[in-house]
Amino acid sequence: MTKTKRKQRVSNLIIDSNNLLHRAHWIAESRGRDMSTPYLFLNSIKKYVKMFGPDNIYTVWDKKLAPELKNFRLTNDRIEYKATRDKDRNDKVYKHEPIIRKIVKYLGLRNIYPGVMEGDDVAAYLSTQLPGSNIIVSVDQDFLQLVNDNISVYSPIKDILITRSNFFDIVDVEIKDFLKYKALLGDKSDNIPVIPKVGEKTAKKIIKTGIDTLSSQHLEIFHNNMKLMSLKRGYTTYKNESIIYKRQVDRLSTLKPDMQGFLNICESLNIKQVTKNINEWKSLFTNDEQLVLTIQKLINTL
Repeated sequence: MTKTKRKQRVSNLIIDSNNLLHRAHWIAESRGRDMSTPYLFLNSIKKYVKMFGPDNIYTVWDKKLAPELKNFRLTNDRIEYKATRDKDRNDKVYKHEPIIRKIVKYLGLRNIYPGVMEGDDVAAYLSTQLPGSNIIVSVDQDFLQLVNDNISVYSPIKDILITRSNFFDIVDVEIKDFLKYKALLGDKSDNIPVIPKVGEKTAKKIIKTGIDTLSSQHLEIFHNNMKLMSLKRGYTTYKNESIIYKRQVDRLSTLKPDMQGFLNICESLNIKQVTKNINEWKSLFTNDEQLVLTIQKLINTL
């Protein structure tokens, strides 16, 4: 696999924030108190900005604007969606979410929330509707179903950018078949069942020979999984969902970084790794060309 090291300019960077929050929390916990979850979250964002130089950054969250309403995944009569998730374990992670949402807003990042769906559905909407080139940052392979000429997926753990051109070489499945492939395999973390006796090799074989070779019972599981795992179905099924996303995007279109506010909140949280390098953060998030040149000159003299 080709590692992603080269900076390449993109229009929109779409962060799967809950995914990143989980990784930041458990890394911080494994390393001790000196590695705070907010800092690790922020440091990852900084890395992505250096790597891709995005014009806009969207941080997508699972927090629903209409929490009292259930979507089609939660009302599905065949499975208990995400029933296997450990609530206590998740609560430890999400305690950091409010302060991180507040911090990144000072950086000019645009926090976007679903109406009745999930963050993944919001990311799918943004990537398909925002103009220009879009990169989704997540380790969640479900996003690979969205890859096309304008949408790529960056996997932080593998450090690889998956595009239309390298998709088959990396995934070993055609883009048009990827959702079918995932539906055959299911998703244990979301409590979506696998087709019995179907692993990766068998799933690829079934796609080649035809889905209609499955038994009627297995076809029912497959089609139900397709509905659950489709990331375009949510904002097209619920009329108001895409309207909610668009209104948030429009409202935040003029959001600018407030670096003094960012510095103040980082000082209050004692995130010294940020405060002592605040000029670097300013140069990255304010597009201050003069500051960038000044820093570069200082680096050259070292």
